[in-house]
Amino acid sequence: MTNLSRWHNVTSALISADSFIDFSWYFTVGTYLSRRVYMGDFERGLFPNLFVVCVGLAGIGKSLAVSETLKLISSISDDSAQPIRLKNGLTEKPPLIKVCADTTNFSAIVEAMSRAVRNERRIVKGKPFPYIFTPFSFVQDELSALIREKEGGQIVKMLLKLYDCETYTYQTRMHQEERIHSPFSSLLCSTTPSFLTDAHKLGLFADGFSSRVCWLFEGRPRRYVARLEAYSEEQLKDKDLLKQRLKAISKLSGRVVETEAVVKFVDEYYFSKVVPQLELSAGPMRDYFARKMTHIHKLAMCIHFSDSDDMTLTIDDYKQAISLLESMEPKMRIGLSLIGRNSLAGIANNVYDFIKNHGRTGVPLAGVLTQFHTEVTMREMSEILDVLMALDRISFSEQKYRAKV
Repeated sequence: MTNLSRWHNVTSALISADSFIDFSWYFTVGTYLSRRVYMGDFERGLFPNLFVVCVGLAGIGKSLAVSETLKLISSISDDSAQPIRLKNGLTEKPPLIKVCADTTNFSAIVEAMSRAVRNERRIVKGKPFPYIFTPFSFVQDELSALIREKEGGQIVKMLLKLYDCETYTYQTRMHQEERIHSPFSSLLCSTTPSFLTDAHKLGLFADGFSSRVCWLFEGRPRRYVARLEAYSEEQLKDKDLLKQRLKAISKLSGRVVETEAVVKFVDEYYFSKVVPQLELSAGPMRDYFARKMTHIHKLAMCIHFSDSDDMTLTIDDYKQAISLLESMEPKMRIGLSLIGRNSLAGIANNVYDFIKNHGRTGVPLAGVLTQFHTEVTMREMSEILDVLMALDRISFSEQKYRAKV
């Protein structure tokens, strides 16, 4: 049984879409690998931190997936740290991974990260050397709580440096320079379409931020439930096994390597698939494809170390990473094209207008498919309808789609 399967079992009571569950687990693996595991030369290494944003309306489980991930991360303590005293007088070990507060601002984030420095050792040419770095992750129910109107642009620019794991400096007006030394930050948030529509002025789709994010657009939950079920004994056992695995992952360190066969496979995929997509795309999707290989490498590391301690990546690791990214790209292409000044674009515009013309009576899926069967496949139509619902353009009830004006 894989650890991803265990995570699916632990979260089986949630209504969250499968993409939210898959990416939340690999986000967690990358978070615990931290800045200890890397690709390439260490001085300019590629680290396995992921930026993931779940997009959709209320009631599809995006916040549930994020909250469940935060609970798992917060439940793993740092055994090497000194106990901290709580307000009630009790003491406990701090969590191994420090995360951003629910409500915060730019200065508070910089201050919190400055206090999150770890002093460890890494082996260089067989000898131990001091290694100082700053692991600090962002796990937020709402992206709008992190990137707010007043300081959102400033935080976005900081996140660019944090994604690239580059030292960040901030010169305060009244005090000395603040320095976040060798940061490692991953980001998992959920958000609503209304926030994304107004997010352009905050720089969310400029300066390269959107290209660093895996945008997961979902329009419906994977299941409907009347109540949240209690954990079963099997789920609690799997959760303990996941915590043990994450602790083991946090102790791994070193450079990952690729065999000649793996290098050949990845290079062929890049030149035959990614480069053509890059040349044919525009706007946010062009930026995404320009950085797609970075996403693939990072995700492949997270997939590999989910179950293995070996430092050699495999072709199967890359195949799984590619499959996972390709599964969310069609909805991301549609979703990102519908955000901003041009409210609708391409075939999605025609689908929306068709549904809108049916007024309050609505139109069933069969009617939509009949109208557009020569232009898109059934799977493509399902993706378009899901994104239109995720962006609150249409609703679905009584087996019919209706436009929201």
